[in-house]
Amino acid sequence: MKKIFYLFFSFIFIQCYTAQYKTDFISTPFKLDFSQGTWMINEIQCTGCSKDNLHHIAYKGFLKKLDSRLKGVHEVDPSLLFAIPLDKDPLPLQIIQKESDYDYLINISQVETKDEINSIELLGGQEGLNNNAAVILEIYDLKTLEKIYYRKVSGTMESEEHDEDFRLAKGANAIAAKCLTNIMKKVLE
Repeated sequence: MKKIFYLFFSFIFIQCYTAQYKTDFISTPFKLDFSQGTWMINEIQCTGCSKDNLHHIAYKGFLKKLDSRLKGVHEVDPSLLFAIPLDKDPLPLQIIQKESDYDYLINISQVETKDEINSIELLGGQEGLNNNAAVILEIYDLKTLEKIYYRKVSGTMESEEHDEDFRLAKGANAIAAKCLTNIMKKVLE
């Protein structure tokens, strides 16, 4: 029975598309100092993604380093909930600075989402399709309104022509979750 299980598992593993992950070259190369200050994590910004899953990954990771010094924006004051733009508009940060006593804001966005490959492809795949997602983590110092940390990880899975009857593929949400997991490993090391 074990041999059948291992054979089946090996067969399934061989029939999977694999995603490639890369870190943006302008990502912050240094480590963060979590020893002081209070931290607030903003709501995950994305459209059509699994916000709860990404929030769970980030909150669980930061909680290991920050313990009681970490709060979600909903725990602090839901009126502080802002979609922090990825450009340099300081207005949302200024409002959060005035309305809260927190030192740092953690902002996470899922961008560049494309979901063209089904999770299970039957009877051969179509070449040239891809699933991809990118996740950006930014940390702002609310006392100076400066961005002190930036990291972006992108994941892509491309279909290729194959003769097999079926193939398994990760969806864009699963790729985004893995991107955030990669970011959290680097942030928390």
